[in-house]
Amino acid sequence: MNNYSIEEFKARLSYEFWDSTYLFYNGNIDVDILFNSFLNNYLRIFYTSFPPCKIIEISNNNSWITPGIRIFCRCKRCLYLLTMDSDDAILKNYY
Repeated sequence: MNNYSIEEFKARLSYEFWDSTYLFYNGNIDVDILFNSFLNNYLRIFYTSFPPCKIIEISNNNSWITPGIRIFCRCKRCLYLLTMDSDDAILKNYY
């Protein structure tokens, strides 16, 4: 949201004809229909002025990993890197 989009939103609201909001059905005022009509008009203008942004939240919640598991993974990674370049059968067996 910036100042331009806010002013654009205000201008679109001021130019909107709200006649559909004040419709009378069979001479009775149905508040639900009036509110839904208002909300549809308002949201149409709102989403035109402020298009929704997709926010992707990446969560790396690794609080369950204990220090022992972290140490084991680090050692396992080192052993893997050693066995990739080596032809030593004992080292590969140990891995």
